[in-house]
Amino acid sequence: MRLGRGALGVLVLLATLILGGCTGGWFTPKIEGALILSPASGGRFAISVTEIADGGLASIEIQTDPGFYSGMKDLSIAGDSGFEVISSSFDDGNGVMKLVAVRTVGGLTDGLVVELQYSRDGSPALDDTKLGAVVLGSDQNTYITHYDLVADKAYYTKEVEAN
Repeated sequence: MRLGRGALGVLVLLATLILGGCTGGWFTPKIEGALILSPASGGRFAISVTEIADGGLASIEIQTDPGFYSGMKDLSIAGDSGFEVISSSFDDGNGVMKLVAVRTVGGLTDGLVVELQYSRDGSPALDDTKLGAVVLGSDQNTYITHYDLVADKAYYTKEVEAN
């Protein structure tokens, strides 16, 4: 009897593995969202997201390293898509930006989060390698840790792979 039950267990395990493989469970890539930093031009730049999982983006906190921005002064920030900026500071001399924004009604999976406006003080530029500490929070009260940083694209730009 033990051999019969053991064989039945092996058959159930094999069936589960085969059916799991047929549904693509092992080979389905994890979809990663993107935090998008648009290029600085025309007196503005934006931070947006696309394909954010876990109920969407509900909060964002950024503290950049020195040199994140240059050629800009008198920065101001406004939330978009239901985001409210609750704290922000800018050090134009060192190019340091700090901001915290939250969305109180649901998460945002795709769209503009904040827009920053500035006055030119030379040649405006952003250095995405100095973005520094970024903390993204989901609508499910969890950290969003799987995302790509995309720089120099507008928020609505989406890469499409050819088949």
